[in-house]
Amino acid sequence: MTKGHWTSNAVAENYVNRERDFEHPDIIGQRAWYLTEARKIERDLGFSTSNFTVIPESLFEQVGIDLPESFHDSLPQEGKDFRSVNSRLVDYFAQKLHPHIVELEQFASPLAGQDIIVRPSPLDEGNRMDLSFAGVFKGYMPLRPGLGRTEHLLYGTAAMLAGRFTDYSGYYHTRHDIQSRRKVGAILMEPFFNLQTESPLLHGTAYVLDDHIRNEYNVTPEPGMIQRDSDLIVERGRERWYSKSDVSLEASLDFPDRITTALKGLRDYFKHPLDVEYLVDPKGDLYIVQLRPISERHLNNWKALPQIDEAGLPHRTAIINSIGGIEGRVVDLRDSTNDIGAIDSNSILVINHERIQTGMDTETLCKLMAQYSPSNLRVIIDHGDKRARDHLQYAVAEDPSIDFLVQTSDPSITQSLRHGEEMKIISNGIECDLQ
Repeated sequence: MTKGHWTSNAVAENYVNRERDFEHPDIIGQRAWYLTEARKIERDLGFSTSNFTVIPESLFEQVGIDLPESFHDSLPQEGKDFRSVNSRLVDYFAQKLHPHIVELEQFASPLAGQDIIVRPSPLDEGNRMDLSFAGVFKGYMPLRPGLGRTEHLLYGTAAMLAGRFTDYSGYYHTRHDIQSRRKVGAILMEPFFNLQTESPLLHGTAYVLDDHIRNEYNVTPEPGMIQRDSDLIVERGRERWYSKSDVSLEASLDFPDRITTALKGLRDYFKHPLDVEYLVDPKGDLYIVQLRPISERHLNNWKALPQIDEAGLPHRTAIINSIGGIEGRVVDLRDSTNDIGAIDSNSILVINHERIQTGMDTETLCKLMAQYSPSNLRVIIDHGDKRARDHLQYAVAEDPSIDFLVQTSDPSITQSLRHGEEMKIISNGIECDLQ
């Protein structure tokens, strides 16, 4: 079976007259376009894009993609974070899709097996290249036991459509003044290992800019769970640094050289900096599962990073902090729920990243910024003992209310911040000093 077919029948003609039209990002979305282009060079660069097929946004336009009025005031779900998908909205889109199940199955016909991964390919991304859209559109992993192929396809596609309307997505579109209907294409992907019984050897995100590669990954992560305490390989020029001393697994897979070859080849092919998600499956094969340009807001920080030996530095992420220095009074909200509306311009806010019983966390900060629209915030985010590798880190870094941001799990910093003290913080994007 040939990988990466659009469809093996005439269904596509109902939506797009010529197959070449699928090659345009404004038909299938940026993510689908980049993955399709990468398929052309995968053999030469030693990776696979897996077996996938693409559905254009025009099919979903026929189905109906808009949020119905009845859901406008009922999307939040009690007890869940604002990235959760409303289950009733999933059912709504499943009902909308059901009359089109034949078309969906025909688009999915190149894929084998019962399980189908559904990834969004949003059209909004191509209109706002300054933003990462990290986690704003949710995909579907077929982790629910007992579902058949058609159920995974129907439920998964409905979950993907519903995933455009989480509270998080609403926050992101509002904060960045994105007025859109959240049009989307879909990438239907065949799993390349058993999602119920196996874990990938490695799962990571790599960023390549000129001769600079930052490769953040986790070893044998559990599918569907938040990843923490990531490992990091950094290359600049001819230098390579590791964030851990034992890289025997990586060496046995020839992983550093293989991922470097793939990343540099992709960079040379697309001719601009890239954000690349990848997996190494249980057999040791390298799969590129998503790629897109590095957003312009993050790229500005990347270009200002100093070249230093990063081996052994106490950071566990490739998400770059703000560069520069600030002075002010520490307002420690890690054990408090004080109103952000009362914070003055001299304050340096200190919050938790993840939600605990008391205190402010990143999600709460985002909600409060949406409510108050403050300006010129300076924030330090405490990740605890193990830094989480999640999308909220990108979202808060891009928020227009924030002028300076440091995210860290370094105890020499997090344990030295005391409420009410005047402090100076210097950051080069990787390391921070407190004075």
